[in-house]
Amino acid sequence: MNPVWKLIDEKSLLANEKSFDFYDGVNVYITRPHIVNQKVSAIDICADYTNVSINNELLRHLEEDFDVQEIKIILTNGGAHCGVQESSACSERKDIVNMNENRLIFRNLIPRQLHIFQEVLEVVILNIEELSVSFYPKRSDVLKSRITPAFPYKITYLKNSSSVKLEMLQLSCELPRLTESMLWLKSKVFPKIIKWCQEIPKNPVIPSIKLLSAKDYNVNLHYLKSKYAEKFVKIWPEYNNTDPTKYVYEDIAIAAYLITLWNREREELQLSRKQTFIDLGCGNGLLAHILSTEGHEGVGIDLRRRKIWDVYGPGTNLIEKVIQPNDKQRYPGYDWIIGNHADELTPWIPVIAARSSYDMKVFLLPCCFFTFDGKYERIHHRETQYQSYLKFLISLCTSMGFHAEMDKLRIPSTKRAFQELQVISWDKTS
Repeated sequence: MNPVWKLIDEKSLLANEKSFDFYDGVNVYITRPHIVNQKVSAIDICADYTNVSINNELLRHLEEDFDVQEIKIILTNGGAHCGVQESSACSERKDIVNMNENRLIFRNLIPRQLHIFQEVLEVVILNIEELSVSFYPKRSDVLKSRITPAFPYKITYLKNSSSVKLEMLQLSCELPRLTESMLWLKSKVFPKIIKWCQEIPKNPVIPSIKLLSAKDYNVNLHYLKSKYAEKFVKIWPEYNNTDPTKYVYEDIAIAAYLITLWNREREELQLSRKQTFIDLGCGNGLLAHILSTEGHEGVGIDLRRRKIWDVYGPGTNLIEKVIQPNDKQRYPGYDWIIGNHADELTPWIPVIAARSSYDMKVFLLPCCFFTFDGKYERIHHRETQYQSYLKFLISLCTSMGFHAEMDKLRIPSTKRAFQELQVISWDKTS
C-alpha cells in the first residue's frame, strides 16, 4: 500500500521571487538543526548515499522501526554509492546544493542535555524528481528520546504553483506528542526553512564544530561542565568582576574543543602521551587549569597575575611575565601554542611557534584586531572587520608554511545566548 501523507501547511511564494533555492534552505536544516531545535546541539552525518533508488521496498522499511543494515543492503543492491563511512564518526557538513541525483543521509541528532536524552538516528531522503526532502526518525530511538517528532515528515517544493508544502506520514500506531509536534513543525521549522530558501548569504556560512566529531565534542563538553561549571561559577565573583556565566562556560567550551581535537590527533598519530601546551595571554587561567587537570602538561603566561590563580593549586602552572615577541621568545618544549583572545600577541603567536619548533601547532581564537605594529585596518570592505581580519591571519600564516583550518565555536556571550567565534588551528606543512 502506498504511503499516505497528510498536509500540515502550505505556503505560497512571491510570484517574482527569483532568489528561491529549495536545496539551500533544506541544507541549513539538515546540517544545522540546532538553530531551530533547542533540544539538539549538533549532528553527526554517519553515512551519505548518492544515486539512490527511492522504491517501495526502501520506503516500507523506513516507515517501520528500520534496521540500519537492512537499509544499507537495499541501497547497495539498488546501485547507491556511500560517500561517508559510518565508522568515521564524521561531523563534516556535506554540501547538498545543486544536486542532480537522489540522496539518502543517515544523521545522528545529538541532544543538548546528554544526561536526559540520548541520540536519535534519522534518515533524510532528498528526492530530485519530487523536489522534496523527507525525515524518517528511527522509532525505537525517538520514543525513548523525544528530541524530534516521532513521525516521518516531508517538505516539498511545488514549482508549478510556486509554493512549498509540509506533510506528515500517517501511521497506524499511536504517537506521543502528535499535536505538539505538528504545531512545532508548522510554526517553527517550516517558516525557517522557507526563509532560508529565500535568503542569499553575503558570505559563506561556516557551520560550528565542523572539523571534529560533534558527538565527541558534546560528550567532552557535558563532562567538563559537570566537573567544573558549578564550582567556578559560584566562586567567580569573589575574585573577578566579570560575568561568570560567560567566562566560565566559554573556557569550558574551548577546553572541550581542544581536548576533542587532541584526542583525535593522538588516535591518528598513535601517540601514547597527552599533548603539552603553552597558553600565551592566559588571562584568568581557567583554560590552562582545566587542560592541566585533565592531564595535559602546560603553562599559562600573562603580563598580570589574577587573584583567582591562587585557587587552582600547584597542579596549574601560571606565570606572571611580560611577553616580548622577539627572537628570544621560543618555547620548543611544547606541542601546541594557544592564543585565546591574545589581543596584540595574536599575529605574533604563529611567528613564535615557527621559531620554537618545526612541528609546533597553533590554536588561535582571535578577538581584537591587531597587526604587528598596531590596530588592523580592514582591506576587504565588503566583509566585516572580523572576517577581513581572519583572512589576514590565514594569509600571514600560509606564507609562513602553515596549513590553516577554520572552525566555529558556540560560546556564551553577554549580548546573546551564544556567540559563534572562528577558531583557527595551524600545523606545519613542511
